[in-house]
Amino acid sequence: MRSDLRLIPGNLAQPVVILIHGLGMNRHFWSDPEQCRVLGGLAPLSLFLNDPPDIGEAALFSFGRPDGNSQGLMNALIDAGFGVAAWSQSRPVGPIETAIAELAHVVDAARRRWPDRPIALVGHSRGGLIARRYLLDSPESGICALVTISSPHAGTLLAGFARYLRPAAKLLERILPPQDDTRRTAAFSRLAMFFKSRAVEELSPGSDFMRSLGRPLPAEVRALTIGGTNPVLFRLYARVTQNDEWRGIALPDILLKALPASRVPAELTPGLGDGLVSAASARLAETDNTDGHHNFDCNHIRIAYNKKVRELVLDFLTSPPDPFPSFSPLLQERGRG
Repeated sequence: MRSDLRLIPGNLAQPVVILIHGLGMNRHFWSDPEQCRVLGGLAPLSLFLNDPPDIGEAALFSFGRPDGNSQGLMNALIDAGFGVAAWSQSRPVGPIETAIAELAHVVDAARRRWPDRPIALVGHSRGGLIARRYLLDSPESGICALVTISSPHAGTLLAGFARYLRPAAKLLERILPPQDDTRRTAAFSRLAMFFKSRAVEELSPGSDFMRSLGRPLPAEVRALTIGGTNPVLFRLYARVTQNDEWRGIALPDILLKALPASRVPAELTPGLGDGLVSAASARLAETDNTDGHHNFDCNHIRIAYNKKVRELVLDFLTSPPDPFPSFSPLLQERGRG
């Protein structure tokens, strides 16, 4: 297992939560978006979390300012006393089977460290599918809960329109702070590999991997799924000098100009998708007849940092019926307080 696996004990009366990041990310996705690079390394993840820039910002172009209310789910779980395990996948744009095998090692490590504590899995984007496939392959694992955030359970058309991200990357490369030629060349090389990767193809509806998920979860696993309905991944702002205000252009607007109107997918449609995954695909069949699925007006990244999403996940993990008997007395004590 990779040396950057973090095991944080938390309160021994709370379950352990294993966090599984998505395609192209690392474990910092859950805690420090500045340390998680995207678009081949051209920009930090925080690009997707920014608010509009301040009026007084002295620049012609801006990607906005950091959202002061953003908090990673890992930090929220630690603050609430949960045990947490998180790692960076060795091949974040590699075949999903590699990540599934790594998750199995992380579960084993958590079991060895905390043999008597229940374990829940929380995955973002592809991370939710990694968790789901692990549960299907290991029905006796004893995992008691699954939370997926913007995970494409029915697949995503990302593979079909990933090539349209190239214009956006070119635009970003011109506007972001200068980088030396070696770094810039390496970033575009990584982007090119990403567009052609097996990992992207595996997420296409009807792929062999997606067909392999056509089984129900183990009956003892409680499931919560969360989807996003705002496809604006980020905005680039330009200063209007005559009245000193900002005007923004949004991704996916950049993409939509390159796509025929008849080919705009739900992933990029306001109210239907989060920019990369449709809200319908984010729903797992096991949650259809329960209150186990929720949509939020968020893009694919911001949804993992949304306060209401954090509260929903924490409530789901701290108020189960019977699967977590080891900390029921703690909940009763809190209720009396």
